[in-house]
Amino acid sequence: MNICDYLVKHIKQRPDAPAIFSTSGDLTYAELGARVANLSAGLENEGVRFGDIVGVQINDALNHWVATLAIAHMGGTVVSVPRSTADAQRDHIFRLTGCTKTLSCNEYKSHDAPAGTIDIKLSAIQTTQSKDVLFPIDVPEKHPWIFANSSGSTGQPKIIPISHSLEMRHTGSWKESFGLKHGTNVHSMISINFFLGKRTAFANLFAGGSSYISNMTFSDLQSTIEAEKLHILYATPYHMERILEKIGDVDEPIFSKLEALYLGSATISPDLRERIRDKITKNVNIYYGANECGLVTISHPKDVTKNPKSIGHLFHDSRVEIVAVDGSPIPTSKPGLMRIKTSGLIDGYHGDPETTRKAFRDGWYYPGDVGYFMPDGQLVHLGRADNMMIVSGVNLYPAEIEGCLREVPGVIDVAVRALPHKLVQDLPFALVIADPSVGLLAKDLLQKVHKEIGKYALYDIEFIERMPINEQGKLTLNAFAKVFEKKWARMKSNP
Repeated sequence: MNICDYLVKHIKQRPDAPAIFSTSGDLTYAELGARVANLSAGLENEGVRFGDIVGVQINDALNHWVATLAIAHMGGTVVSVPRSTADAQRDHIFRLTGCTKTLSCNEYKSHDAPAGTIDIKLSAIQTTQSKDVLFPIDVPEKHPWIFANSSGSTGQPKIIPISHSLEMRHTGSWKESFGLKHGTNVHSMISINFFLGKRTAFANLFAGGSSYISNMTFSDLQSTIEAEKLHILYATPYHMERILEKIGDVDEPIFSKLEALYLGSATISPDLRERIRDKITKNVNIYYGANECGLVTISHPKDVTKNPKSIGHLFHDSRVEIVAVDGSPIPTSKPGLMRIKTSGLIDGYHGDPETTRKAFRDGWYYPGDVGYFMPDGQLVHLGRADNMMIVSGVNLYPAEIEGCLREVPGVIDVAVRALPHKLVQDLPFALVIADPSVGLLAKDLLQKVHKEIGKYALYDIEFIERMPINEQGKLTLNAFAKVFEKKWARMKSNP
């Protein structure tokens, strides 16, 4: 068993079919296989062996993907390191995973490699031409092909081991749920440096489709969709906001010929859903899942705005229960902790038994999310349980306050988080993106929240032009806090 078995399958059945479109050159399945085989031989000459954990530090998308497949092909385990990763964080991830070898492009200086790590330069082995046939190494069922790094909103890395067998289950679900097949052309706006970018690429390889693997400019994206050469697009709210900023006011959706847009990785507000449907594409789908368990729900176009709080119905092999802290069931329509069971559930985090015990219990995964079921079976996601605020002894969820503020005409988007306070424990703050033509005042929004939810439900509001989210669409607490730190600094300097 090896994830590259599917590459071999398509090479035998459809060698001349397009596999990859990239700025570095397009490849058929046969050509992709030859590139992977050659790089595998080069890595073997450099001492990489079955079971080695290899950090991939390569910027070019095509070279990164070939390297990823080559390491998996020989039974190694991949650890991705985007160039934006701070040295200290990279070194920490390497220690957690036991990574002792890195494969780097020239942009990564050799002296930047952590002490004790062997750094192999891609340019030094790319000329190897000793093998052009793939023979994927058969690996044990739970042998990881990649260590995914998931930090969520906490910023603390959790190492997720994804085995070859689990990847095949996950990508099989993607193929079925997202309609992937021979001839399907896809693009992920999530970089191949990140695990989700790899999963979208592998899911399409699994199905025998073609992937635009390099980052695409907006004009390239638009022209490729208009020419009906791109059928499926994966993105996050971050990418949609950037596109909406660029296009401004338009009379009709600019990606009208796109067969499907799939959005995940973060909460998608009702306002953003409407703007995407009106200005980008009506074929927008929203999915919910996690690296730990795979796909869980999907909301198809007819439900995306009809039920704007919903993240959709469960996939056929997914189970979700809403429970109290003690694990007891909570009635339908009542919020509680979500616990998940799928056929693609991992056993736990690598090298972190304490976090594993908290998140995986009795065959269930507890992601720390809060939600409830609608009467028709759709799941509503209210946010993170660790974002729950305890204000003077009262439990509050950010989603309650966000929902209240979104009711106000002119509020485009809002995010609520709590900052620590020595007296009341948590102090709720809100970031608000507002339509400048409406003239909203912070005091009026605060008054509405205090009247409808409670006197202590919101302490302060800051109007901003753009949410401080990362490329994966997530708002971290550090980024949130910095906005108010800057505000307080301004107030001190201008009393």
